[in-house]
Amino acid sequence: MKRKIVNMGTIGIVVIILLVGVLNYKQVAETEMKKIETEENSVRENKTNYTNEQDSSNICESVKKVDFSSKEYSINWEIYTDQVALAYKENFYRIITNQMPLEYEEEKAVYFRDHLRGISDLDDMEFIEQFVKETRYRFIDCDGDGLPELLMDIGINGFCILKYLVEEQKVEVYHWLNEYEALLGSNQIGYCNSTSANNTRYGYKTLNRAGEVENEIYFTAYYGETGIEYEIYIFGDESMSGHLNQEQWDEVTKDFFTMLDCPVTMVTYEEAFGKNFTGTEALHGNTDEAMRAYDEFLSGERALENSGGSTIANMDDGSMKYLTCDINGDHIPELHIQTSGDYYILAYQNNVLFVLFHEQVEETLKCYGVCKNGEIVYKYTKENKESYSFYKFEFSGNAFKTIAFYRNDSNGNGVYDENDEYECNETICTFEEWTSSAEGYFSIDKNGDVQILHMMEWKDYNESKKR
Repeated sequence: MKRKIVNMGTIGIVVIILLVGVLNYKQVAETEMKKIETEENSVRENKTNYTNEQDSSNICESVKKVDFSSKEYSINWEIYTDQVALAYKENFYRIITNQMPLEYEEEKAVYFRDHLRGISDLDDMEFIEQFVKETRYRFIDCDGDGLPELLMDIGINGFCILKYLVEEQKVEVYHWLNEYEALLGSNQIGYCNSTSANNTRYGYKTLNRAGEVENEIYFTAYYGETGIEYEIYIFGDESMSGHLNQEQWDEVTKDFFTMLDCPVTMVTYEEAFGKNFTGTEALHGNTDEAMRAYDEFLSGERALENSGGSTIANMDDGSMKYLTCDINGDHIPELHIQTSGDYYILAYQNNVLFVLFHEQVEETLKCYGVCKNGEIVYKYTKENKESYSFYKFEFSGNAFKTIAFYRNDSNGNGVYDENDEYECNETICTFEEWTSSAEGYFSIDKNGDVQILHMMEWKDYNESKKR
């Protein structure tokens, strides 16, 4: 089969067979092109060069043993009942709508949206309506266990395969596909990248049952100094390379190119999840369970899932204070902890206690407070300047500013009066406009001091231990 070669300078044709180690999904961040070029350079340094017709034929025979036909595992409908299918959809939905963390890093929970580019301006509801419900999906068994994984088109980010672990009742990433890749079968991935100035690369890889790359093949096309050249690279215990003629090239690539033209069929959100499926809120637990977990943490009986397994002893600096308040609308309170140098928000979801948010603070310059409506207020004071910013948190830990106030005692008389500088939401305003906008957020006494309204009371940790 003939393939168009993008002519952008120099071009050639290479077939690469790679036997590689395990790649986890975080390593996908390294571009495929850079990885391949590194491997090619390594082979060129260590290769056994095959130039005669017999050797090239032998290498071609090795490539022809690869089965370039699409294969899909069958769903076991005896175990994947309607009830099980609903549980799968519910749990996938909670992950892709950012109601539950996908994983836990040192100082925060990581949600699905945190892995994606191009969506930072969307709040959680916009993400659901504009991304989750507008993209395409496929439930397909990728590991042969008779139960489906969820393949999701994530736009400029490529594709993601998610797996639901029934016993653990959690979803994890099975495999990331970059923007140049597409799923060709249950465990077969195709690759096509024509963006390079010097070549066009095609590729083929298979995954083992753990979602790790097992075998990898790349075809690269470029024009050399003497015209079109055809080479083959084999990576394994012994790395080899050799030249191919046009007939050999056509023979070893025809089945692959036929397969590459037929990725697995994707369907709409309604077709994948069901026309009337809207998902339900994550079952985070209940207030009693969360408060029990917080009490256990405060008493030193429980450690965090992330933050290096920290305990209360790692946070207590003698000035620690805490309170509980629901800030993300899941109806379960979060535990807020402030020390002289740090502010933490701990959350309890799905029987896991973890750091949802953490920031270092300088108590003399800035501090956090929690309003009864769940908003976080950030106060910053330095010399003759003050700012007050109010934030709302979402399920995903995504925080957005609802309103911000700033004032500067520009005349230096020690009093905030009508002759000073004022801003609301970074817009210059008068003293009257500033105080009017502040209604419902804070009051101002006769001395010009701000009193934030409807604040939650912090509890002194050391005092509470004495009771």
